[in-house]
Amino acid sequence: MAAHPEAFSRLLALFEQDLRVQSLSGYLDLTAAVPSAVLQVPFWAWANREEQVTEILQGLREDQQLQWSWPLVRDVLPVCRAVFTHDRLEIQPPHPPIGKIASFTRARRHVHLTATLADDSVLVTDFAADPASIARPITPAPATSATGSSSPPRDIDPSITDDAVRQMAVRLAEQVNVVVLVPSGPKARAWSDHAVLTESKSEGIGAAVRRLREGHVGLVVLVNKYDGIDLPRKA
Repeated sequence: MAAHPEAFSRLLALFEQDLRVQSLSGYLDLTAAVPSAVLQVPFWAWANREEQVTEILQGLREDQQLQWSWPLVRDVLPVCRAVFTHDRLEIQPPHPPIGKIASFTRARRHVHLTATLADDSVLVTDFAADPASIARPITPAPATSATGSSSPPRDIDPSITDDAVRQMAVRLAEQVNVVVLVPSGPKARAWSDHAVLTESKSEGIGAAVRRLREGHVGLVVLVNKYDGIDLPRKA
């Protein structure tokens, strides 16, 4: 809504009385565009004004920022949560409206990947997963699950060797960039015969990332660097 100040003002005015009753100081912060201002619309007020909200947002349906998200929420508006900040209105359904995404609903198989999930019931309630399949997840072998796994393919198929994984990466690197992350110098040496670049210091890693963004480099090994690397599109 930040790109549509007129629509934002109309929506804020629509819920003025409800927001004032809930928190006068919070509402005044919204009107004064205080950056930290945040106020949720009472659910009953939001549900009662579905028609007015729809009319305002429907007029923005061709906007680039809304043309994909609006169709997902327009039919479930009454049950959505609506929150005003100083420059926008955020509308969130209670769970992802996956029934609106044809490619998802028509898919023959759904694979849910996660490293940490405290409650797997969310896969059933939010993504309509089969409870029977959720009860039989694919997990790392007990010997590696406590400390994490450095060789995920072998957790699924013990017959896969480190050398097989390495050769697969080398073949891929002939056509696309491949980045290998290793935890230490000794681990990096296993890739020394194949790596175009091996970098461990910030300056070298930065230069390697720039080269990856510019075009095809091949196989690049980065030592002890697992976050803060941005490799968009073909990089």
